[in-house]
Amino acid sequence: MPAVSNRPSASSQWDDICFPVKAVPFTDILPDYEIAATDRQQLIIGEPSGRMPIVYAAQSNEYSIIPNSLLRQVVDRLISDYILDVRFTANGEFAINIVTQGERFQIGKQTDTLTRSLVFNNSYNGKMPFKVQGTVVNTTTVEHYQEARMRISYYRQVCSNSLMGWSDEFMNLDEYLNWLLKGKPKKYKEAKEIKTSFQAAYTYQHLKGQQQEQTLSRKFHHKGLDLDLFEQYLEQVVAQFLKQDTGLTLDIYKKMAKQQVDKQHAEQLLIDAKLPKMLARQAMTRMGEEERLLESEPNVWLLYNAINYTLFTAQANMSINDRFRQDEAVYHDLAQLVLTSN
Repeated sequence: MPAVSNRPSASSQWDDICFPVKAVPFTDILPDYEIAATDRQQLIIGEPSGRMPIVYAAQSNEYSIIPNSLLRQVVDRLISDYILDVRFTANGEFAINIVTQGERFQIGKQTDTLTRSLVFNNSYNGKMPFKVQGTVVNTTTVEHYQEARMRISYYRQVCSNSLMGWSDEFMNLDEYLNWLLKGKPKKYKEAKEIKTSFQAAYTYQHLKGQQQEQTLSRKFHHKGLDLDLFEQYLEQVVAQFLKQDTGLTLDIYKKMAKQQVDKQHAEQLLIDAKLPKMLARQAMTRMGEEERLLESEPNVWLLYNAINYTLFTAQANMSINDRFRQDEAVYHDLAQLVLTSN
């Protein structure tokens, strides 16, 4: 089913996304009916302030609601000074950006600065998996959390947009470029499917040096989470974010800022990125606005930000998850351009 056309709303207040949400069994709503359906047995209902209750989805009894209020509690407990920037849709999808106050990073012009941020993706409709910095979280992630390098996101002051650290999982430029030139193969490509009595699962094996790591990752959205364990997991993630250094993505941004691009080339890059024509036109307009605002020559950095800004502000038949996927694809394509240009 295609996504409903929508324009993400923006807010800097937790109260706009922290409201009661609950699972209500069909038997409570239809007590005089025999419920034959066994796959979806409850409704996920939210109660935003000043609005009628909203039915976000019909889900199975295994579905786990992750309330935004839980994220708020963890963030408030561990981060003393931050700015909240949220993008959300009426059908219950949320991109929650926690912008920390501290070191600023200059990209290109002196007035073009970034600060570190932590991004949570959540949903009440079950169509978007819960993610931290673009990485899916499930029961295995929570129960077997091991501290590893995580992505660092950035908040750009010029247009108040959030940029995901899409390259940060790579240790160096050579490793990242090699992955790009191989066609961006999926990690753990040799995954073997395992059938279990509970559900399909996948074992991923990744050989690094002499050590072999195995991770069992179940394919599901919001199912079977123990919220007490989940809260502990979130605390570990936030603590790790606060102490981790910046990653490779920041270096890619700087290279993008040095790579000039004329209008004709920029338009062709938008075509290659398969951005819808309406969004492509809006991105070109936004790029021109930033050139004037920053008194800058057109470059790949401004083009990428224009696309990112358009993706998360424009009316389109795209879910928030779709917008992040498009942003990631565009980022890698533009990164390959600047890394392979003479």
